[in-house]
Amino acid sequence: MRYRRRRCPRKRILICILLLCGLILWILWLGIRIWEPFSAACSHVIRQDATGILVDCAEQTMQQAQLESTEFAAVVKNEAGEVVSVELLSGVVSMFQNQVTGRVNDALNAYARSDVLVPLGSASGMTLLAGRGPNVRIRVRPAGSVQAELLTEFSQAGINQTCHQILLRLTVTLDVAAPMNCQPVTVTYTCLLSETIIVGKTPDGIWAH
Repeated sequence: MRYRRRRCPRKRILICILLLCGLILWILWLGIRIWEPFSAACSHVIRQDATGILVDCAEQTMQQAQLESTEFAAVVKNEAGEVVSVELLSGVVSMFQNQVTGRVNDALNAYARSDVLVPLGSASGMTLLAGRGPNVRIRVRPAGSVQAELLTEFSQAGINQTCHQILLRLTVTLDVAAPMNCQPVTVTYTCLLSETIIVGKTPDGIWAH
C-alpha cells in the first residue's frame, strides 16, 4: 500500500508570510519614495488654485470700486500748492478690505467643498509623466479666515517725483487632506489699491482719515 507524501502546511504558511511581508515592505518603500514629489505636486496645484481665487476676488472688488469712482487717499496741499501730506481714507479702505475678505472666504469655502485632482504621474518626479496618469482626489480646507494687511509705500518715480502706493496684502493658509501627509500651503497676494505721483518734495507723512 502506497502512501502519498503530504506537503508540510507550515512551509506554505511561512512562504505566504514572507510574501506578505515583502509586499508590505515594497508598499512602504514606494510610499516613502513618492511622498516628497506627491506632496510637492499637491502644493503646486493648491497654490495655483488659491492664487487664482485671491486674484479674481481682488480684481472683482477693484472693478466695482472703479465703477463707483472710489478714492482711497487724498492729497493735501498748502496755500502755495505744495503737497504737505497724503490722507488715507481709512473708512473707505476698511470697507474695501471687508468686501475682498468676504469674497475670498466664500470662494475658499466653495473650493473646500470640491475635490481637488492631482495627477499621479506628477508624484513620479519625472518630467515626462508630470500631469499624466490617474488623478488622486484630495481635500482642502481653509485654516482660518483670510488675513489682510494694509501697506503704504513711498518710492522714487523720477526727477523730483515721488510715487505713493496703497497696497493690500492677502494671505490664506490651506490644510491638505491627502493619502499622504502634506504640509499646509500658504499663499500671499498683494493688490494695488491706489497710486499717486507727487511732483515736488516728499510730504512729511501719511495720515489716516
